[in-house]
Amino acid sequence: MARDPAIVLPDTYYIYILVCRGGRLYTGYTDDMVKRITAHCGGRKGARFTRSFKPEAVARYWAITADKGSALKIEQFIKSRNRRIKELFVEKPGELKKALKKETGLHCDMAVSTAQQLRDLNHIIKEFRGREAL
Repeated sequence: MARDPAIVLPDTYYIYILVCRGGRLYTGYTDDMVKRITAHCGGRKGARFTRSFKPEAVARYWAITADKGSALKIEQFIKSRNRRIKELFVEKPGELKKALKKETGLHCDMAVSTAQQLRDLNHIIKEFRGREAL
């Protein structure tokens, strides 16, 4: 798959929420969405969680123009929230920026994934799931 230039930008980190097997949610960060989703699906280089609970879809991701430390703080912020709040961030992605500013004072440029970008990444997951079925 050719990389969408919107998925790999210099000095940009991506915070994402995956829906995994059993409806579980996984939050992570990366500087390359395609590479990271491929790692999660492929097993060995993905997170321990996604080795046990394979990704089924990318629910949402945000492109953050900030330093790595800020990206990790945002990832941890989302991880510390309950499922209901994570689902709110997926459904209304602008709420993440509001919550970050209100609760942490953290402010950074943040772009929300488009429907087409989500379809492209979910196609990668679908390809891996098809291989598992063989």
